[in-house]
Amino acid sequence: DVYKRQPHRPLPPETLRVLLDSARRRGLSCVVEVGTWDDVAIALGAGARLLCHLPPEPMPTELSSVIGGARPDWIPTLAVALDFRLLIQDEELRASPSLRRGAPEQLIADYGAVRVPQSRFAEGRQMQRTLGTNVAVLSELGVRWRAGSDSGSVGTFHGWTLLRELQWWAVLGIPNWEILAGATVEPAEILGEARGFDPGARADFLILPRSPVHDVQVLAQPSALVLGGELADPAGMYEAVLREVVEVNAESPIARMGRGPLFLVLLVVFGVLLGLRSLVKRAVRAT
Repeated sequence: DVYKRQPHRPLPPETLRVLLDSARRRGLSCVVEVGTWDDVAIALGAGARLLCHLPPEPMPTELSSVIGGARPDWIPTLAVALDFRLLIQDEELRASPSLRRGAPEQLIADYGAVRVPQSRFAEGRQMQRTLGTNVAVLSELGVRWRAGSDSGSVGTFHGWTLLRELQWWAVLGIPNWEILAGATVEPAEILGEARGFDPGARADFLILPRSPVHDVQVLAQPSALVLGGELADPAGMYEAVLREVVEVNAESPIARMGRGPLFLVLLVVFGVLLGLRSLVKRAVRAT
């Protein structure tokens, strides 16, 4: 109930510290979501070592020593911050085969039907520049990047957005080997799971036409998939996911978003007309 009433209020440091200590005693991994750099300072001060989301404002220089000392694991969720505007603006992105394999056609089309002011696209470009700078600075401070998509939010698609997340890492300068490690074996270690090709590890892996160490874009082109040691059919999995998405989400929320700007315009026009009416009345009384 408190969260619902005040959704943007951070936990007090003392409360967060108790929660983190309790999780550690139970051998649990605990992810702390941050929205601002103040949140980052509070979380690290309370002992958090796995953060989610990257604040879209420039990082304050006074945090450098704190972050460098902690060297936290960080799930930046860049795609959820950057892709919504691109899905509206970029027809080529909406037409990408990797998206169309696992997303309903109507839902993709709905993004193309959304209309937002051009200033929002300029804001998106500025956000990309700022996030890119933050990624570079944090990498220098020893932050270890971990993959996560925050799928389920507007502008995200299960599976595809995780792929987009890794592509954004490459665009913003994270080396390919770190991208692959941050999406596979290293997060598994945090969760206490064995991944990789050592004896005893679970046999889950992609078969790709060429090495992703040289080009992470190849992750969008799997030749085959092995799950639990069994050869799986990627096309069949895409169809299963797509069928479930269509059945569970019969009506797209994106289609309704297109009416929001029109309602706002009508509201503003109505307010202006009321203001003009009041001015005319005052002018008549004055004469």
